[in-house]
Amino acid sequence: IEMGVSGQMYAFNDYNCTPTNEQVSIKLTQNAGPYTPNNSLVTYTGVERSYTQLSKIHTSQGYIELVKSTTQRDDTQFEKYALKGVKVYNKIGNNATLVKDVEFIQDYLVSTPSNNNEFIGSYGVGSPIINNYQDSFINRRLRLLEVTFHSLDLGTTSNDSFSYTFGYDSTVLPHKRSRARDHWGYYNGANNNTHLIPNFEVEVPGYQNTVNIIFSPPIASVSNRDVNPSYSKASILKSITYPEGGKTKYTFENNSNIHNGNLDYFGGLRIKKIQVEAT
Repeated sequence: IEMGVSGQMYAFNDYNCTPTNEQVSIKLTQNAGPYTPNNSLVTYTGVERSYTQLSKIHTSQGYIELVKSTTQRDDTQFEKYALKGVKVYNKIGNNATLVKDVEFIQDYLVSTPSNNNEFIGSYGVGSPIINNYQDSFINRRLRLLEVTFHSLDLGTTSNDSFSYTFGYDSTVLPHKRSRARDHWGYYNGANNNTHLIPNFEVEVPGYQNTVNIIFSPPIASVSNRDVNPSYSKASILKSITYPEGGKTKYTFENNSNIHNGNLDYFGGLRIKKIQVEAT
């Protein structure tokens, strides 16, 4: 295995700062009515990474070249490059012949930018703050649209290439810092959430002669962390169209169970139906 470009190590440096958790402190007063809230706290964790990108895999009969994009990705904070294709070479002696050329055609899923200033850290590179409504890596996600196999047979043209294309659910995900997410991290459409703290139940023996008390966090409104089937499937893969014109369609549903006689949704999706259409 060869790492790097032209036999050289291709180094990346990356610094990523994201919210780790949100906490709320509470002070209880025995038999004194509602609890007294203290402050809420958002904790950020910064991670610095250095790594290399694989460029070639050598075999006894040739090598595989992993082709990276010539431009940096728009959905990451620092220098990173998308994988744009794979080339396979047969090698006899010192002569290498290209036998397979696969191209990955991509775009970006673009969400509405955050309406808040977002702290991202910078590790000395650029501003540590993304201003509200500013287009940035926070509201972009790389997406695979098409895989094209370019024809290499003698006597053929580029028109003899063939492609597999991918279709996605039309519901757009929110930006990456959005708090509109259920307990398992899936989008739930609760775009008014300003934090990740829902109502919660704690056991306080002897407090107001009860055992379990449901508290609301010390913020104007609690967050909705419930699963919403209308949004869990946002931007998920829905179809694959084949070179011959046929298509496979995927229908997803939320994981669920029956709780106290009621249908209860919980985290994650599963395939409900696979439908195959002929040309």
